[in-house]
Amino acid sequence: MADYSPAEDRRSPAPEADPESTLAELLRIDGAAREEYEDLAEDLNGFIDDYPTGDPFLAIDWLAGCTESAARSGSAIVLPLLGLAASTPYAVWRSDSRRLIREVREALGAAADRLARAECRHECPVYPGETDPDDLTNRIEQILDPEEYEAADPETGEWAEEVRVWLCAENLRRLAAEHADFMDEALAEDGPVAAEGLGIHSPELKDLPDLHFHNRVYWKGRVVRRQGAFHTDSLYWGLSKLAAGGSASDDPETDPRTELLWCARDLREHGGGSADSAAQVLLLSACHRTALSDETPERVLREEVIEALSEAHRARADAVCTHPGHPLAEALGPLDRVATALRSWRPDFTHKWLEVPPPTGPAAAEQALCPVFLRGEALSVLAALRADLARRAPLPAGPDGLDARYLDGGALRLDVLGRDVRFHRTAAAPEGTPAVWCARRLAGASAPEPGTPEYAGLVLAVAHAARHPLWYAEVPGAAEELARALAPIAEDAPPLDPRFTDLGRPRLASAIPFLRDGRASHPLIRRFNGKEWSDPALLAAFARLALAEAAA
Repeated sequence: MADYSPAEDRRSPAPEADPESTLAELLRIDGAAREEYEDLAEDLNGFIDDYPTGDPFLAIDWLAGCTESAARSGSAIVLPLLGLAASTPYAVWRSDSRRLIREVREALGAAADRLARAECRHECPVYPGETDPDDLTNRIEQILDPEEYEAADPETGEWAEEVRVWLCAENLRRLAAEHADFMDEALAEDGPVAAEGLGIHSPELKDLPDLHFHNRVYWKGRVVRRQGAFHTDSLYWGLSKLAAGGSASDDPETDPRTELLWCARDLREHGGGSADSAAQVLLLSACHRTALSDETPERVLREEVIEALSEAHRARADAVCTHPGHPLAEALGPLDRVATALRSWRPDFTHKWLEVPPPTGPAAAEQALCPVFLRGEALSVLAALRADLARRAPLPAGPDGLDARYLDGGALRLDVLGRDVRFHRTAAAPEGTPAVWCARRLAGASAPEPGTPEYAGLVLAVAHAARHPLWYAEVPGAAEELARALAPIAEDAPPLDPRFTDLGRPRLASAIPFLRDGRASHPLIRRFNGKEWSDPALLAAFARLALAEAAA
């Protein structure tokens, strides 16, 4: 069994179960808890299929506590144990909390031990061949509402066979023991969870899609941008909490990080140099420490703020101003920066949490929104975020490190490669830099055939890197290698198809993971067609565009 330290128990010791506790009490269905378990059954049905509606780990933690308490007191163990067993696979594969994993394992062990002492006084129903989470949640729903699910005889009240299976102490003991054994095997150092780098064996930063944020960020955009205008109250509520050092929430419904991620995506989507972008750069500057926090395990927040500010910095690369310096802007605290940014959109904006009149004068606001000041702020935040990402999720070192990262049995892992290049991951040496690895493979003997998704992925990756020379200036020879790889592809390239000319840099890079799909639902490009994007003529046009921009 894996080490689930720390070993101290969160619960105060409960008294041992009375040896005279009856079997009937142990198998009693707690009617008083019916409403709680009805809500729980709905939550279980969501997260066991990987579609959590709230925080699944709070529910699992509660079930573990209820199961252990029932085992110790010898009462009403059926519902909590069925729920805990149903949620155990999700906890094993998804939770990185060793405390939670330890408590789930201890609760299952306590239940198995207590039920082993309960002597069945009937012929036990046959133990089912499968005990998958869906079956167990179905039984919970049948027990809670036998009339709705026709789970009991309306005249005698006798339970249907599939329910009686779990009103048997021996079957419940076997259920608890089997799930405890499953945890021991799955979570062992040489087990499947460790092999996949998930659960308690996952890296510090989670390399997962941003399911936690996706829907809330979408709806946040619908609320904040109303017919092109900004609804500032909605933004201020969340961002002021982050700027003041408030903690994040595990519930996407109330998590203020959704406002921060929305700002990053909106800045990226509407151009780093758009009319709205000055305020958004100031907002990200005020709140970016949340993305550096230990309480933010999602890579997506760091990466997308990096991407957005990279575009904002690029758009201001040639900016000049008449200010001798920006001391008033530099003196603004995070909350003042949030207020200044929102008042640049709506000068009369006020809020019950905000001082009236405005705490910052017009001279400070002018300096804070100056493109030269914002360019410096963007670069400062970018440096901090990229250093944090490199520390928490380092790229593999050694001559073959990136080969192992990007090649799976010879096949190119476009998802991993595309993400590293899109978010400007670099190393001190060229051989450890993802974009240089792509350039060398594209120009070398192992280059994929033109027209394949692998070829398209490498060309788009190298072109994306060439269009962002800032991040490769300190990698020796990187710019030259990128140009050498693209030059032969760009020869005799046709003009870029008008349908693609308005696509910004981030949109092109975000296409890479989707190239293997014949037609995929791309989050940024409607009606994305992987085959069309693999067309050598289109890729040649992208290569020529990248070389031209790099030269300029």
